Amino acid sequence: MAKQNPEAKKWHLPGANGVLVPVLTVGEGPGLILLHGGGTSSAEYMRLAGKLSCAFTVHVYNRRGRPDAGSMQDSDTVATDIEDLSAVMQATDSTRVFAHSGGGFIAFQAARTLPISHLGTYDAAIAIEGTDLPKGYLGDFQQALDDGDLITAMTIVATAANPDEVPKNVPAWLQRSLTGLFLKSTYGKRMKDLIHTFRPEISRILDNEEPASFYSSIEAKVLLGTGSHSSTYFGQTCDALMDVLPFGQSLVIPNARHNTANSAPERLVQPYIDFYSE
Repeated sequence: MAKQNPEAKKWHLPGANGVLVPVLTVGEGPGLILLHGGGTSSAEYMRLAGKLSCAFTVHVYNRRGRPDAGSMQDSDTVATDIEDLSAVMQATDSTRVFAHSGGGFIAFQAARTLPISHLGTYDAAIAIEGTDLPKGYLGDFQQALDDGDLITAMTIVATAANPDEVPKNVPAWLQRSLTGLFLKSTYGKRMKDLIHTFRPEISRILDNEEPASFYSSIEAKVLLGTGSHSSTYFGQTCDALMDVLPFGQSLVIPNARHNTANSAPERLVQPYIDFYSE
């Protein structure tokens, strides 16, 4: 398997409304686009990109609001996200897409119209009717931000996004303490810098809640992955979509949590390499 962090080529291309999209490219072979999740940037996915680069030319781009990317605008919609993805696909001649978490929402919306041949997701955060996708916490999150209480804001969103990964019966003071320690880490510092992206991107997902049948027209081959220790609603989403996708298959990664996509162990990476090689 390829080394974890090979040197990547950095370049830009025009996306929606001519806004420049920063791209990191690594590897050789057929093109594969890696679409990062919410609250993160391409930096958290270069280990995964390096592992996939043994078989593919991997293109990781920063969504809006991230370093070197265009700023987020009130006028941005899911159509903006799709247009940016389409621009990367065209510029790189890529039809394979891997998407994690909130990136999975963009990828599934895009796959209804864009010529994606293979769509692999891991813990896709998609609002599907009948699943237990967390809702109703953004008001409290925004209030904490308005009050300048970053630790409470991050605790709220972390608990809501991954409810089954948060230890049960942990007192609030300890949760806040753990969040404070996390925000001092390298990953936490980067996430803190991206906290302004949380509300608009999560709102976009929740505002586009649909029945699973909304995605039944997708003709791409689809691999729906989730972790054995990921929150329950990710598995519910996979099950609901499997019922309607004509070329869908599902996968549970053993001993894996939501952020296992970032650490990219071989037990996660190899099934996706096999899938994209079909």
